[in-house]
Amino acid sequence: MKMLVCVKQVPRLDEVRFDRANRVVRDDVESLCNPLDVQALGQALELSASQSESAEIVAVTMGPPAARAVLQDALRHGADRAIHLTDRRFKGADTLATARAITQIVRQENPDLVLFGRGTLDGATAQLGQQVAELADLPQLTETIAVRFEDGGLRAERETSWGAQTWQVSLPAMVTVSRGPQPPPEAAKETAALRSEATTDSDDKIVEMGAEELGGEPTAYGTRGSPTFVREVRVHETERARERTDDPADAAGRIHGLVQDAREAVPSGWQPRPTGQRHVWVLVEHDGEALEPITGEGLAAGREMAEPLDARVTAVLLGPAEMDVSSELVAAGADRVLHVRSPLLRDHATATHSEALATTLAATPQEEQPYVLVAPWTANGRDYVPRVAARLGLGLTGDATGVEVEAGEKPRVGWIKPAWAGTADALVISRTTPTVATLRPGSYQPLERREDAATSQPEVEVRDVDLAVDQREPRLLGARREVEDALVDRAPVVYFLGSDVSTETAAHVVAEAARTQAGVGGTEEAVRKGLVPAQWELGILKRSIAPRLCVALGVAEAGELTPVQGAAHLVTVHPNAAVTAHERADLQVVAEVDSLVKALAEIAG
Repeated sequence: MKMLVCVKQVPRLDEVRFDRANRVVRDDVESLCNPLDVQALGQALELSASQSESAEIVAVTMGPPAARAVLQDALRHGADRAIHLTDRRFKGADTLATARAITQIVRQENPDLVLFGRGTLDGATAQLGQQVAELADLPQLTETIAVRFEDGGLRAERETSWGAQTWQVSLPAMVTVSRGPQPPPEAAKETAALRSEATTDSDDKIVEMGAEELGGEPTAYGTRGSPTFVREVRVHETERARERTDDPADAAGRIHGLVQDAREAVPSGWQPRPTGQRHVWVLVEHDGEALEPITGEGLAAGREMAEPLDARVTAVLLGPAEMDVSSELVAAGADRVLHVRSPLLRDHATATHSEALATTLAATPQEEQPYVLVAPWTANGRDYVPRVAARLGLGLTGDATGVEVEAGEKPRVGWIKPAWAGTADALVISRTTPTVATLRPGSYQPLERREDAATSQPEVEVRDVDLAVDQREPRLLGARREVEDALVDRAPVVYFLGSDVSTETAAHVVAEAARTQAGVGGTEEAVRKGLVPAQWELGILKRSIAPRLCVALGVAEAGELTPVQGAAHLVTVHPNAAVTAHERADLQVVAEVDSLVKALAEIAG
C-alpha cells in the first residue's frame, strides 16, 4: 500500500503584506504547511496505522527551495520519504499547470491513494486534487470528513451543504480532505533520528526533481502552461464606522433597523436579449426534482455580462428528461435553456456529470460555443467542473465573487476572487475560450422574476447524451440530512455565532432566524461545541460570505471575522470591550449576548 500526500507551503496570514506593485512580500514572512494538507497527512497516517501490512507514505510539494521545510515537517510526523518539485520553470503555475506536474509524479509512483487538503489558505480554489484525478485517470471523492479502508477499497463520509453521504470507491483513487485528524506531535517511529536527518542537506529521504527529471512537455508547466493569470491584486482596506454602545435596548433598536434595510434591497430588473453575438452559459444545479437557489445567482452573474459581451444567457441543465424547469429558468434570467438529458443525471455523480458537460461542449458548433461558462462553487460544482476544465485545457477560476468585462471587439472577462483569506482580491484572466469560473454562493442577488415567462413559450434545446456507468466510480451507500437549508450562503442577514454564546441562546437565535429567513453561521469552535452544525461553519478553509448585514454574537477574535469581512455592515456583540473582534465592526455592542438577543426578541414581538 502506497499513499501520496500533496502538501503546500503557505505564508502565515497575519504576516501577509504586499509591495507597491501589489505582489506578496515573502521575505522575512513565516511560512507553514497548509492546515488542511496537514490533516490530509494525518488521515494518511491513520489509514497506515489501520493496516496489518506496512504502508508507505510519500509527501510531495512543488515550490521554491524554502518549501523543503514542509517536507521536513511531513517526515518528522511520519512520512517515509518526500519529493520536492523545484525548478524556475515551475514558477507562476496556476492550478492546471500544477496539476500536470503532480500528475507526472502520480504516474511515476503509481500510488494506491492520493490525498489533498480540500483547499489552501492562499488561494482556496478547492480544485487541484480534482484536476490531478482527471489527468491521472483516477476516480475521486471530494470534501471527505472520515475515511477508512474497507473490502479492498475505501469507504468515506463526504460532507454536503445539507448533511453527509457515505461512499465506497475502489483503489487507486484520489480524495480531498475537508476535515481530518491532526498528525501526532511526534511520529512513533524513530522521531529523533528522522528530525536529525530531515534537517541536514544530506537527507536522502527528500528527492528534488526539476522539469527535466519530471518529464512530460516542458511548456505544460509554470507560466507557459497556465491558462489563467492574475492581472491585478487589490488589497482590501475596508473602513468601518466603529461606533460603540453598551445599552442592549439601544443596540437592539439599531440592529432591527439595519435588518429592515438589508431586507428591503430591491433586485434589479432586466430585459431578455433575443439575439447576441456571443453566448454565456450558466450551469444549473438541482436535486433531481427542483432547482437549487445558487442557480438564480449564476443567472444574475450571466445577465451582468450579457450587455458588455453582446451575449445571450443560456441556462444549461444536466438532468433527467422528465425534469421540466425551463419556464422557471427563463423567469430567473435565462434567454434560453439547453437541457442535456440522461437518466444518469438525476443524482450527482462525478463521472456522468463530467462526461455530460465535456461531451456537450465538444458537440456544440463553433459559432454557438460559450464565451463564458459560469458554474456554482458548491460541493457538487467543485467536484466535477475542475475535471472538465482539466480535460479540455480550459482556464478555471475557483470561488469567484464577481466579474469585470472590458467591452470591445475582443472583450476581456476578468474574474474577481478573494485571495489570502479575503485580505485581497485577485483579478484573474483566462487565456482560453470559454473562460470558466465557479461562483461563490451569496455573491449575487437573484434577479427580479419575469412574470411573463410563465405564459410565454421558452426557447429550449434538448440534447440526449448516451452515458454509461463507470465501474470504477464511487458508489453511494447512504445519505443523511442534517440541515434543511444553507441560508448562511445567501441570506441578506446572517447571525454569526462564536464560542462565547450559551447553548440556550444559540438555540433561540437559530429558531428565530428560521422564522425570519435569516442565515446562521458559526466559528469552528462554535461547531465543536455543538452550537451550530458543521454545514454552517464559516472559516478561512470552510466558506466565506458577504451578506448585507452580519451580526456576530460572542465572537472574540478579529481573525474569526475574516470569513465575514465582506459584509456590507458588520455588528459585533461581546461583553468584553477589549476583544479584538470589536475593532472590525461598524457597530460595537459591549453587552452580554443573552441580553441583546432578549432585547431583539422584544422588538420583534
